[in-house]
Amino acid sequence: MKKLLSFFSFLILLVFTTISVSAANAQNKLIVNYYRYFGHDDLHTAWIWQYQPNGGNGVEHNFVKSTDPSSRWMSLEIDLQNDPVYKGSTQVGIIIKKGSGWDGAREPGGDRHIDLSKVTFNGGVGNVYFVQENVTIYYNINDADTSDKVLDAYFDTNKGINVYATLAPTKTVVYANGVQIKEFGSETNYRYKVTLDQFDINQKYEIELHFGTQKSAKYVVSLRKLYDTQVFEDAFHYDGDLGVIYSKEKSVFRLWSPVSEQVSLLLYNQGHPNFDKNGKSSEEKTPYERLQMTNIGKGVWEVEVSKDLAGKYYTFEVEYNNQTHEFVDPYAYSTGANGLRAQVVDFAKTNPRGWKYDSRPKTITNMTDYILYELHVRDLTSHPTWGGPAKYAGTFMGVATSGTSYTNDEGLTVTTGLDHLAELGINAVHFLPIFDYGYVDETKLNDEAYMSVYGFNWGYMPYNFNTPEGTYSTNPFDGYVRVNELKQMVQALHNKNIRVVMDVVYNHTGETAGSQFEKSMPGYYFRQNDDGSFSNGSGTGNETASERSMFRKYMIDSLKFWATEYNISGFRFDLMALHDIETMNQIRDAINEIDPTIILYGEPWMGGSSPLSSTIQANKGNMSKLSDNIASFNDNTRDAIKKGWNNKNVELDNLNTIRYGVSGGVAFDYAKAEGGRATYHHEPHKIINYVSAHDDETLRDWNWNNNTSDRDILVLMQKQSNAFILTSQGIPFLHAGVDFMRSKPVSDDVIATGDNRVVKGTSGNSYNLPDSVNQLNWDDKAKYYEVYDFYRHLIALRRVVPSFRLSSSSEITERLEFLDPTNNNQIAYRIKGTETEPGVLVVHTNKEFGSFITDKDYIRITNNLGQANAHGFSKIKSGATINIAEFSTLILIEDTGSSTFNYNPEAKPYSFSGNVRSQSNNMGLIIGLVVGGIAVSAAIITLLIVLKKSKQS
Repeated sequence: MKKLLSFFSFLILLVFTTISVSAANAQNKLIVNYYRYFGHDDLHTAWIWQYQPNGGNGVEHNFVKSTDPSSRWMSLEIDLQNDPVYKGSTQVGIIIKKGSGWDGAREPGGDRHIDLSKVTFNGGVGNVYFVQENVTIYYNINDADTSDKVLDAYFDTNKGINVYATLAPTKTVVYANGVQIKEFGSETNYRYKVTLDQFDINQKYEIELHFGTQKSAKYVVSLRKLYDTQVFEDAFHYDGDLGVIYSKEKSVFRLWSPVSEQVSLLLYNQGHPNFDKNGKSSEEKTPYERLQMTNIGKGVWEVEVSKDLAGKYYTFEVEYNNQTHEFVDPYAYSTGANGLRAQVVDFAKTNPRGWKYDSRPKTITNMTDYILYELHVRDLTSHPTWGGPAKYAGTFMGVATSGTSYTNDEGLTVTTGLDHLAELGINAVHFLPIFDYGYVDETKLNDEAYMSVYGFNWGYMPYNFNTPEGTYSTNPFDGYVRVNELKQMVQALHNKNIRVVMDVVYNHTGETAGSQFEKSMPGYYFRQNDDGSFSNGSGTGNETASERSMFRKYMIDSLKFWATEYNISGFRFDLMALHDIETMNQIRDAINEIDPTIILYGEPWMGGSSPLSSTIQANKGNMSKLSDNIASFNDNTRDAIKKGWNNKNVELDNLNTIRYGVSGGVAFDYAKAEGGRATYHHEPHKIINYVSAHDDETLRDWNWNNNTSDRDILVLMQKQSNAFILTSQGIPFLHAGVDFMRSKPVSDDVIATGDNRVVKGTSGNSYNLPDSVNQLNWDDKAKYYEVYDFYRHLIALRRVVPSFRLSSSSEITERLEFLDPTNNNQIAYRIKGTETEPGVLVVHTNKEFGSFITDKDYIRITNNLGQANAHGFSKIKSGATINIAEFSTLILIEDTGSSTFNYNPEAKPYSFSGNVRSQSNNMGLIIGLVVGGIAVSAAIITLLIVLKKSKQS
């Protein structure tokens, strides 16, 4: 009995001991401690997120001052146990910065990751420590280096060294290439300046400070204030090839890094430290070979490897300022999973069967021939209604798959995916970023739980600019696969006569201090504020410096690579105003040498304020300084249509701004860009007309949230909004799914934040929401087939009628005429005919009905139910009268009796997916189109266009 009691006593003791140990080791709360030499205040914050095992959205936390007035420590707490953002974390990411948002100065080190396994937890509470201007994460307060030191030192243009220290020093010693050259006495301030007698930009200068008996480590003096000088340009600009130059006999590796003291090439067999090329567990933590590189001048380091390295992976390792950094080649042409290692690519091995270089559909004569369709790779094929192979859903190969369709419950079958694009008739797909970005874990593509929450991102946080995104490939572990499959996608679209346009985001990078650009040449590639902090014109934490010759070179090299290796036909520049005019013009010149029909356009605005002078920004106000065939988005007309057209008695400013888009952005009577400004764009090939895009609500959701909940009115608005766009001069741009009432619904089980702008159950900023929000639901195409059919025929109309695609301001000025311009319930205009082309007339009505009479014969391609047939439904005689319903668009083209127009109501719809060119001949096509609304009776027009208002019963 005593033995039994002893045994139970032992068990009880064991249980309580286990409970006590578990409680002591529990990870309930993490205290983040931050030491500042100065600025001990409540203004500093930290952005913290779960990094492992699941990346996700972060939360901003405020540091709180210590209650001890003599302490320089601040702290904040995060709840690891109950906060869903951090629960289950093994690592958390952190960015320490000043103030809320992303405009304040940040601590160096970029995205840093706290390894919770290294944190000592007592009673469920653990501490971690950070020190101002120190990249190290300390897990023990006794290790934290808070000694006095140099925080910053940089040259100005007059041989001066500006020093920022933690304390006024008693002595300053200057070294050049390791040799002491100057000594200065004590200072009275911790910010001061010393001036050298001589300065050689090719030498390495260091300072060493003495604080009484303490001596600081040597600190390399930065050249960042000299980056924009001719002295720096002459010393370090390099025109040759960078990255890897591959041949079967040898590979030459080059890196531009003037600041580096030593550079090494690190070679690897696999593209990820934990997985082989098939995604199987396989560790390769260290390189199989390390080679020293040689400085060949101009800040360029080179090494030549005389063997065939095709398929191998590599990184660069640099040493400077007592630091060592390993990073991916900024020029990397492919990588392994998650972009951690660059790959040496033999591109001949990546080409699909039948691949031809310098090959694009012969559909473009003038830039105004483009009809752009903005699409995310995943959206086209991720919904089950797509109907293609599940293994290709959301990938390049999904886009490349033909023969898919969907049949709804009523038995209506519609094309989906690639075949939908071809059937719709657009001639160019603008893809949201398809280069490598870093916000989806490519090692978890088969993890359904992960992908359902974290598997989607728009991709506007760049990582490797020259590498295809791995999440869109079927195997991200093998760098060859993503290259080959992207080429297959481009080839498949080309086979359907559709060009490919890339969204490019050179204005910023996903990381700043942690990026390969900053690691290879600190401070050069990014603009900075006067205090040395990174400027934030992008709104994401940094902005690149396109005006500096080596980043300008990088942009040009990158764009030429995409255009030549992948046959890309266009580039849309995100936040183009952050690029300087000279860089954009040099890009246009370089692209013209490849193919002058490659289109360039961008957003003529930025996401914040920038130190780049407004006089050289590639913004809306400077469009006249940009080369021909650099276009920009016309947000003025977009807003006027969406926000100012949908009621009676439209204000004059809105009417003028809509007419600005109609006239293709040229200076024109009764058309104003905004207010009293006549034009920004000047030429039709420089303006992108649109009403919706990815970065706002869909057109349907916008109208639902702001204008009407009436289903019939929603359909009318959906049709007419882009009837404006497709009948305007300039370059039309359509958002994917706008042709079948696309919506972005956010269900209750979707985790959304304020950034996602969820209104009435729909998202206006779905950049990181899951597929369920963003994907194209092909049941909507069946449900709203009338809308799709309308878009299809209006696109066909634009493609076969050259009058809608005039290529110059002089031609528009000569042929375009606005009719009845004082009428604030309609916009009417005529495109005068020529000897080879018939005249065109278009009338848009708002919430008011209209009526017209004409003296000419016409052919119309819509019936009274608003259905369209590009071959024509019937002919209308002169003197006919027709009432125009609300939110309708009437389009008529003179019936000249030309035999070249195939008037055939029974003909099949136009198909543009074969080997055809964009029509620009004298087709003599006479078409009448009444769009939207319930069109009653027959077409009416007079040369004078007399409007009779009438009520429709």
